[in-house]
Amino acid sequence: MNYFDLFNLKPTYQLDKDALQSTYLQLQKKYHPDNCDSVEDQLQSVEKVIEINTAYDVLSDNVKLLEYYLKHTGISLSEKEIQSKLSQSDLMFLLDLQESIMKNPCEISLYKQILKEKTSSIMLSLIEAIKQNNKDEIETDLAKLIFFNKSLKHVV
Repeated sequence: MNYFDLFNLKPTYQLDKDALQSTYLQLQKKYHPDNCDSVEDQLQSVEKVIEINTAYDVLSDNVKLLEYYLKHTGISLSEKEIQSKLSQSDLMFLLDLQESIMKNPCEISLYKQILKEKTSSIMLSLIEAIKQNNKDEIETDLAKLIFFNKSLKHVV
């Protein structure tokens, strides 16, 4: 299932979040299992609601949306490709940050903020690369975005 089609949206990397949420609530109401007469229809509705929830999770998260949009346009990276696109300075940045966390775990919120800012900066660069249709830059920024976003999620 194409998430953009499910929500009746034009494929894009920037969505109107209010319109997305409104459509999400309409779909939830339309496919709610309590609206079904038979058990079979309820099961189908449950499957549809799961699909809607999964799509909403992706489309409402800016990083997941960018990754999904690029995959939709034919650009996706394997784990090996992600690793190969990262620079030495990217890896050193994260290693230094991890070392700082180990030395001073009380400052974890500061380190999370640093990673969030890094991720936001990469997102802006990625959006600019998309606008310029620069495939090499798109792939490099996508790799960085996936890498740093994953790192952000692992910071406790």
